[in-house]
Amino acid sequence: MSEIAKARVFSGIPNVLDAKAIELPFLGNGEILVKNSMCSICKSDLHTLSGTRPGPTPSILGHEIVGEIVALPANPVLDFWGNQLKTGDLITWTIMASCGECSFCKRGLPQKCVSIKKYGHEKMEGHFRLTGGFASHTHLYPGTFTYKLPGEIDKRLLAGLNCSWATVVAAIRNADEIKGKNVLITGAGMLGLLAVMICREKGAAKIVVCDKDEQRLDLTKDFGADLTLKDCFSNSNEKEGSGMLQQNALIDVFLEMTGSNEIVQKIFQIAGIGASIVLAGSVFPVEDVVINPEHIVRRLLQIKGVHNYTPNDLGDAIMILQKTYRKYPFEKLFDQKTYGLENIDEAVAHATLSSKHRVVIGL
Repeated sequence: MSEIAKARVFSGIPNVLDAKAIELPFLGNGEILVKNSMCSICKSDLHTLSGTRPGPTPSILGHEIVGEIVALPANPVLDFWGNQLKTGDLITWTIMASCGECSFCKRGLPQKCVSIKKYGHEKMEGHFRLTGGFASHTHLYPGTFTYKLPGEIDKRLLAGLNCSWATVVAAIRNADEIKGKNVLITGAGMLGLLAVMICREKGAAKIVVCDKDEQRLDLTKDFGADLTLKDCFSNSNEKEGSGMLQQNALIDVFLEMTGSNEIVQKIFQIAGIGASIVLAGSVFPVEDVVINPEHIVRRLLQIKGVHNYTPNDLGDAIMILQKTYRKYPFEKLFDQKTYGLENIDEAVAHATLSSKHRVVIGL
């Protein structure tokens, strides 16, 4: 294949993305070539670009991608639901490719596969060079779960399915039953806001959201939050929450999306009897926090960590979006401007400053 892809490549110099032309690959069995339609900039992309998160270089960042198939191998390729894929299909795919044979894959944890490949996180080398969304095309590895998508949904929403949406679905799955439960969500960024909406759809009794950003808190009300608190662990806000945040009160589920050690520590302290605690935000190296084992035992606490998700979670996320995309004001989640590869530097700068909106790149 002699055509050329356009890419913006990160070589390790903070906040620098170099324009590169890359030859499109010939496909092997199980591989797919996608023409990217939309890629949103995730906070993890910004951490890598700024140098606060180490990663291999050179690489093409960006993993929240949706696009159309432009080339398939000779052998038929089926998506997650068993649909035979064809050129022109609009698809998303898991953030990772997995082998399906290692002990983690066989235990239902493909996101921890011993030979995992993650889109937007891999070094450009050998046969696979186009593996991120900051490019015109993505070359999918064998072992990637793909999902054919409906064309009527805003592509800005579709792009985030394989990151924030699926991660939140995994977090809520690990909290067990949500219906009729009181839920506290710490963090009102993209993860927290989607958690509000999905908990509302699953029949939560009360949803409390804590965040320092008042604009983000206001937005959660449009997605189903019952109570928003700027400092949910202060004495005054515990009182405002009608005692819901006090030890042994009726917070049944804690969904922690910030990664703040201070917040994690406080949750461990106040969680009441039978509470379920799901940690999804602590994805960077942090100091240890203190937890009393007796409290875990006597309070019957359940504590789970969630990192990425399984293919089933992404499938469930797609189903939820199909049911809700007309119900909630999702357009409020995105910056009004759509950027291109040619002005991706401007997009990154804006995303770095934006606490409320997701910045997207049209390709």
